Amino acid sequence: MTPTPEPIRGVIFDLDGTLTRPILDFNAIRAALEIPGRTPILEYLDTLEPEDRDHRSKMLDDFEARAANDAEFNNGVPELLDFLYAASVRIAIVTRNSRACLNATLSKLDIRVQASVTREDAPVKPSPEPALLAARLIEVEPAFCIFIGDFQYDIITGQAAGMRTALIPSQEPPDSMPAPDFRVETADELIPLLRPHIRERGVDL
Repeated sequence: MTPTPEPIRGVIFDLDGTLTRPILDFNAIRAALEIPGRTPILEYLDTLEPEDRDHRSKMLDDFEARAANDAEFNNGVPELLDFLYAASVRIAIVTRNSRACLNATLSKLDIRVQASVTREDAPVKPSPEPALLAARLIEVEPAFCIFIGDFQYDIITGQAAGMRTALIPSQEPPDSMPAPDFRVETADELIPLLRPHIRERGVDL
């Protein structure tokens, strides 16, 4: 007999491309910051001398500030959040974005979370450390969490942290990406998939 999965008591979301529509144009950011090819932006900045890194980091902050100002919910996100709020599921966000960008986005869209982890708080995805920190902050064991994102880093991070994962792809993922537990096209499609794993106190979901 297949063992029953642990219930889901915590949900950890990625931000850009998951909770919000993809706004950041990473190719434009790389061009403006003179970063070659498809090199990951944050990892490239870490290789620079402090003065050059600070200058280009400020440029990145400006891109993120504009994105936060234009932030919109991704398809189905309000419905999924309402479902999770009703179920008293603890919610966190793990993002490679800055704290300032995250806070501005949460304020604009009135998203309520119990914790958040940004690039200022921990090593960035695909490290499992930000996901593990988020789980500690919402006081939910990783086995009782699901990590929801739009990119391969989210799936790699969640699985390395011992969490279930769900992909809402903003682009076709590479063949090398590990398979998530769930894959959907819009956030609200996760509601019937998560419902059997969420135990609400006295409420029939």
